[in-house]
Amino acid sequence: MNIKRENGKIIIIDFNEVQVFSIAMKIEKEGIGVYNYLARESKKKELNDIFEYLYGQEKIHYGYFKERYDVLYQEAEESPVSKSDQQLIDLMDLNIFPSYAEMEKMLQAEEGTEEIIRTAIQVEQASIDFYSACLNETESPETKKELEKIIHEEKRHKEILESSI
Repeated sequence: MNIKRENGKIIIIDFNEVQVFSIAMKIEKEGIGVYNYLARESKKKELNDIFEYLYGQEKIHYGYFKERYDVLYQEAEESPVSKSDQQLIDLMDLNIFPSYAEMEKMLQAEEGTEEIIRTAIQVEQASIDFYSACLNETESPETKKELEKIIHEEKRHKEILESSI
């Protein structure tokens, strides 16, 4: 697996499906934390509801990726993710989600509501971009089908956020 940054985007080449699921689990796990935080800390009911919904969706996506990761990992004859690749994935900052300090600042700002929503829209778009890139590189029909479903859900999340501005 090779990872590089190009024009502000993370480019991952020469990877296998298990590595994709490992990265996807990292993305969804970060999303769980961020949306849970925003659902708890936002002082606006309509935002709490949106972020609570997105928090639940991230948990569902994480569960799917974890399930597929476990199945593919067990089916592999040799470890499909080297220790060094997994360490790299674990340490990787994908710059998809804002820091908790940034979110706190947005929550406290008067115009923060719109900024939080615009940031969440960017997060959903980054997820769509990543999963679309994975879709183009995967060969498994089952994985393709599930990635298409998740991409569709991420697009729906983006629409929900856009309609709340």
